[in-house]
Amino acid sequence: MITYLFLISLIVQSTLAQNAHANANPAPPAVEWPTLSGAQPVVVARGGFSGIFPDSSEFAVDMAMTTSMGEIIMYCDLQLTKDGMGICQPEVTLDDTTNIAMVFPSNKKTYIVNGKPVQGWFAVDYTFDQLYNNVTLAQNILSRPSLFDGMMPIQAVDDILGRKSVKVLWMNVQHDMFYNQQKHSPVSYIQKVLRFYPLGYISSPEIGFLKAMQGKVNKVRTKLILRLLGTNDVEPTTNQTYGSILKDLQAVKAYATGILVPKDYIWPVTVDKYLGAPTTLVADAHKLGLEVYASGFANDFPACYNYSYDPTSEYLQFIDSQFAVDGFLTDFPPTAAQSITKVLVISHNGASGVYPGSTDLAYQQAVNDGADMIDCTVQMSSDGIAFCLGSADISPYTTAMPTFMSKSTTIPEIQPASGVFSFDLSWTEIQTLKPQIESPFGGDTGYPRDPQNKNKGKFVTLNDFLELAKTKAATQQVFIESDDTSVLTQFKNVTTYRRLLTIKEKISDAPPASVDEVKKYADGVVVTRSSLIPTSNSFLMGNTSVIKEMHAANLSVYVSVLRNEYLSLAFDYYADPTFELATYIVGLEVDGVITDFPATATRYTKSRCFDINGDQAILPVQPGSLVSLVEGAGPPAEAPAPALEAKNVVDPPLPPVVAKTSTPSPATSPSSTKSGSSAISAHLGYSLMALGLLRLLFSMGH
Repeated sequence: MITYLFLISLIVQSTLAQNAHANANPAPPAVEWPTLSGAQPVVVARGGFSGIFPDSSEFAVDMAMTTSMGEIIMYCDLQLTKDGMGICQPEVTLDDTTNIAMVFPSNKKTYIVNGKPVQGWFAVDYTFDQLYNNVTLAQNILSRPSLFDGMMPIQAVDDILGRKSVKVLWMNVQHDMFYNQQKHSPVSYIQKVLRFYPLGYISSPEIGFLKAMQGKVNKVRTKLILRLLGTNDVEPTTNQTYGSILKDLQAVKAYATGILVPKDYIWPVTVDKYLGAPTTLVADAHKLGLEVYASGFANDFPACYNYSYDPTSEYLQFIDSQFAVDGFLTDFPPTAAQSITKVLVISHNGASGVYPGSTDLAYQQAVNDGADMIDCTVQMSSDGIAFCLGSADISPYTTAMPTFMSKSTTIPEIQPASGVFSFDLSWTEIQTLKPQIESPFGGDTGYPRDPQNKNKGKFVTLNDFLELAKTKAATQQVFIESDDTSVLTQFKNVTTYRRLLTIKEKISDAPPASVDEVKKYADGVVVTRSSLIPTSNSFLMGNTSVIKEMHAANLSVYVSVLRNEYLSLAFDYYADPTFELATYIVGLEVDGVITDFPATATRYTKSRCFDINGDQAILPVQPGSLVSLVEGAGPPAEAPAPALEAKNVVDPPLPPVVAKTSTPSPATSPSSTKSGSSAISAHLGYSLMALGLLRLLFSMGH
């Protein structure tokens, strides 16, 4: 795609605007969440899905990863066996979480652990083979299901790290001093693990252990976290209470990148089980560059009356305030993941289903409807005015065709049909036109969009759009969207911008080589609905692997364009756009939806229907299930879409800017200047600039 003169103009305007604003009042970093990094809080599954299954069992690990939205971090409490093998178990003794007392009834022992005598069956007294071949796991909380007790063996750390479902492991070393007294070194063991597997996080309540790990981990890949226990508990290395350690966070920063604290360190609960005033811990830690992770979350442990037994309300309390914790340690990861999942609702030319697209009224309606981001597809007039409109051909969106029929041209590089292009009209000429609401399905179908609003609103210049975004947005986040990698390259060094590559073509697969190419130019992709869920004769035919492959490469995926008219919906959605939203958002876990009707999307995402665990949840449909009801009577299969090829991802570099020729050469006949080829030549700088589909998306900070 070819975007020339305008791109340079946009960069200059954006830079000048940023510099002017910076000189007057430096803007804060563009962040989506009030966490330290600006990223959404992470969900850390304590022992996997330990709220239902035995801690760190095969079922607990797999169910935590497969039933939760987004990426889940697996939390392992490291214990060491007699032969130095690492296992994941929540306590230094095994009698509460296994049947070991029944298998080895006479082997109960007493050890001094951090200065106190502890009785039980200790992993350090058995080889891994003894444990694996004889001992099975059990649920250690009596109110939780015992159905899975006795079914699964203890898992080695290597077994958990080798599971495909586990992407990131958090290793907690609760008793480093104890194991060293038994001639075992957790530090040495973790060093061996790091040779073969990356560890995202390593935590411990023992400061000596964390200091010993310094210099032995890659701080870019692995975070060292101090786990604080009760305020009156004593840290064994320094003999200080954790309450006193908390008073000197600057000292903590010398050996840790973050802290893991009980949740009441942040939101205390009174003795009569009501929320007290929040502490300043998160803000204080963030000021020093320390992350804060909160522990103690479990759906079946009522925290306080303020939450009305709704665990989602408790999670939101820790992220919907003036601050947000950087992560949750929880026994029920699906609830935590659902609570923090933030799907962006992005307008498509504003609320273009209600008002003419890209007009002041369409943008204001999108803001009123709660859209997370509003968009501007940037076009250019012949005299260099940048403005927002759905395409370079202005005839579908304005009353241009009757007025400027004589300026209609065909430019195959833009579109096969003839059109009236913005770069052939001055801004003054464009302002003589009326905006026009676009009905994608045409008036002939009986589904025109609101006739009363057909020509309402005013055209919006890029400057007007930026001013609207600045005044309406609580946070300033900018996405640059284009189907041209050369355009995205121009914004590579603007680190506060997120770049999205538009893939217009329907694709069925995204092989690793293609995804690697995308990652060189973009932080995410915008794809068509059928690239995620193919259809045939308005029936859903199953899922592609595109979103899975993009997410595996840490690329965000946004689906476009969603519309309410039932003609745009597959039969599987029961003519209800909310079912389509649920399928893409909850079923496929897209990162955002681009829609003509932001109100429909926000009404869903902010309702009880969005909570997949709630009693009013709207469940995603299963693509292919409707057509499968009638065996052999489904619609004829369509040819599968091609896979995304690496060679088709990259576009040629942008050519240098060439000044527009305003007057024809004397040797050029009047008739020749009206031909399509001459139009391209005369208006090269402007005509091809819009082909890159450069869209600006601004966060509204809802």
